Amino acid sequence: MKGAGCTLKRILCALLLCGLLCALLPAAFADGQVQTVTLDIPCTVTVDVGEHGKVYSAGTTYPGKTVGSFQVWPGTRVSFLITPDTDYVVNVLTLSGRDVRDGLRYGLYGTVIEHSETLVVRFEEDQSPSPTSSPTPTPGPIPTLWPTSTPSPWTTPVPTTPPWQVTPPYGPKTGDENTVGTWAALLLVSAAALLVLSRKIHKPHTDQAQKRN
Repeated sequence: MKGAGCTLKRILCALLLCGLLCALLPAAFADGQVQTVTLDIPCTVTVDVGEHGKVYSAGTTYPGKTVGSFQVWPGTRVSFLITPDTDYVVNVLTLSGRDVRDGLRYGLYGTVIEHSETLVVRFEEDQSPSPTSSPTPTPGPIPTLWPTSTPSPWTTPVPTTPPWQVTPPYGPKTGDENTVGTWAALLLVSAAALLVLSRKIHKPHTDQAQKRN
């Protein structure tokens, strides 16, 4: 039993020695230096822009009908500012073949880059109807509060010139009016004279008639 135990211990010691040699031999053949190599590979982002618009990202503007690219490290968030020309809208927006138009907000699209991607942007003419402008009303005639031909009673001008300086009917009488007045006075005098004369003629006849009776 003693011999079997010693044999087992020898086998374990041999295994430990082999493992130690396997760990130390590569370092010994490498001139005593242990080198560690880490590989960092950047991602390439390709931007394919159609005509009638432009895309801005990572400090670079990509105009229409342009294909460009830039590199970022994995896990970097990248934003794209997409600007269509006047009267044009974004028609196609894909990232490595995936439709990502739902992620476009006010012309800005952002995503986290984990591996190389290709962004494709296309534009088309805006087909939405333009808002119709309401017609400008034509101004009508301005209503008048009072007729222009007939003045209101309280706005009739009152003459301020003395009567002897105002033309008729406020001033002196005219020649025709003086003639009419003269004739009227003569007629009145004539009528009075005829009345007196008729009384004188009628009185003698009355006295004679009384005497006869």
